[in-house]
Amino acid sequence: MVWDFRNQTALSEPVAATFFCGAYRFEGDLCQSLLQALPEMLPLRRVAGSTLRATMDLLAGAMLRDDPGQQTLLDRLLDVALVQILREHFTSSTATAPGWFRASGDARIGPALQALHANPGHPWTVAELAALGYASEFSFAAAFKRHHGTAPGRWRHETRDHRLAPASAPMTS
Repeated sequence: MVWDFRNQTALSEPVAATFFCGAYRFEGDLCQSLLQALPEMLPLRRVAGSTLRATMDLLAGAMLRDDPGQQTLLDRLLDVALVQILREHFTSSTATAPGWFRASGDARIGPALQALHANPGHPWTVAELAALGYASEFSFAAAFKRHHGTAPGRWRHETRDHRLAPASAPMTS
């Protein structure tokens, strides 16, 4: 059975596509690299058994109800779906993936990014971040610059937002 959300009725004939739309509001240019890496439209197939399909099924079902907390549930399911969609898209097309996405999977850089986000108030040094990925300062900084196009200290300064504390002190070795 296919459900027509607009008219709240079941359709007798299957439809070719289902369209879900959500909106996010971004302030500043923190998400600019993400938005630039995305195509105007991102068609995806909901493969049976995939986590994205399960999320979309939950989202579609939740849209039909008017239970207490419905908007909060819809908002969180949309967040989960967005993360799953981005993962699927950037994993299948790493050439267009933003540097931070590629870096998160790098054994030297990933642990440093996790630490920066987990403890944004800490005055991280390149040496500390490199040690998290069991890398020398030189190889860490080189890998970081290759993925992000900028040095670790500059990146920390440029990406400060509600998750990252202001980088008032320069990052040192």
